[in-house]
Amino acid sequence: MTDLNKNTASELDLAIVDYVTALNEFEQEAPKSEGKTLNLLLARDAVAVALNSLTQSSATTIASLLQLDERLKTQAGAIAEAGKLEDWRSSLNPPESSWWWFFQPAKQAHSWDRFDDLWNGLSVVCITTFAAYMTSLIPKFAVGGFSVLESFGIIGPSGLMALALSSLQGGGGEKVIKNMMNKARIPSHLQSEVTLGISATLLLGAIVAQANLPKIADSYYQEGRKYYDLGLLTKAEEKYKQALNLDPDDDKISLGLGEVYESIGNLEAAEKTYKDSLEDGNPLAFNNLGRVYRHQGNLVTAEAFFRMGLQRSNDDFIKFQLHRNLGWVLLDQKQYDKAALELESAIALDKKINKRRIGGGMANCLLAKVREIQKNKQREQREWEHCKKFARPETLNEYQWLVEAGRRDIASTVDTSSVVAGEETPVTPPVTPNITSPSPKPNTTKPTP
Repeated sequence: MTDLNKNTASELDLAIVDYVTALNEFEQEAPKSEGKTLNLLLARDAVAVALNSLTQSSATTIASLLQLDERLKTQAGAIAEAGKLEDWRSSLNPPESSWWWFFQPAKQAHSWDRFDDLWNGLSVVCITTFAAYMTSLIPKFAVGGFSVLESFGIIGPSGLMALALSSLQGGGGEKVIKNMMNKARIPSHLQSEVTLGISATLLLGAIVAQANLPKIADSYYQEGRKYYDLGLLTKAEEKYKQALNLDPDDDKISLGLGEVYESIGNLEAAEKTYKDSLEDGNPLAFNNLGRVYRHQGNLVTAEAFFRMGLQRSNDDFIKFQLHRNLGWVLLDQKQYDKAALELESAIALDKKINKRRIGGGMANCLLAKVREIQKNKQREQREWEHCKKFARPETLNEYQWLVEAGRRDIASTVDTSSVVAGEETPVTPPVTPNITSPSPKPNTTKPTP
């Protein structure tokens, strides 16, 4: 060691001795004075100056200094309270490396902080439960992608949840949450309570969302119906799927989706979807499934479903569809007398409903064909006249039947506003028993009869 280093080492040893003396005096003094406090900090400054002058120092000296610094740190609160550190820093302008000048007063626990552990524990419970709800809810809304509002309504709270949970567990989210609360000027002694409030609100929102899934599903269903009426089948399918994912037990949604599949010719998918509604004995499901079987050429099976639907239906409009379709499938089977009876029942219901609607008048057209085959010219002519006057084909299939029946004259004049090529759409009225009041408003959706 050079003479210079020896002198510097001697200076460091002397500085450490003074540091020990000042620290002992401060620890023993009660109450603490500004003078002793300033003397201690200046003694530590002298150690820093001597240490910085050394090019080499012994491990023993450094170990001794580290132990003294640990003792100094235990007095941090007392030093901050006894000394005027802010004023002294302003005058002396110490560097940040001189950490002993930057001690802060020990925080005194606020009376509200006594229950922070309880509030934090409850917050963890709320957020964990909220996470469980969101794990179930997000996949339900994810069908077809998120809209902007859905993204804010679902992804936003989930992100806030993650931050809050990270904060409570001492993760990286703690700083973010604290900064947010500080910017909102929320006192530190209330931050645990606010975190609990946010957590409970998120959980309550998830519970309310779960309870309102059927209502949300119905809104998607109504959107799907609107798209279906416009012939926008892809969008209608997307909305129906979203609705069905939220409320898989709602028959009208399954029927609507089945109608989309049936309209685009995907009879296998339509059949499967309609069958999902059979468990509750929905008569419209029997009607629609029978229609699929008729398209597939399974006439006897179709007839059976139409008859089972009639056994279960008290709704005049659904019974009208069932009688008409049953008459049609009997006509296909060349059972003309039985077909005539069913079609006459459909016509009677059509008159009872007493409202021009999609599919109305088509029973007259089918009955006219039966009378033509039976060579009953008078009744044939009357039914064709009613057909021409009242018929409003519900689907492309019905319109094509008029052409195949050789009545191009009628096909060229009937109302085809509800017929969209390849996008047939039937009415899906609510299934309500014993409807005798004015006819239900027709649904303009169009499946294949």
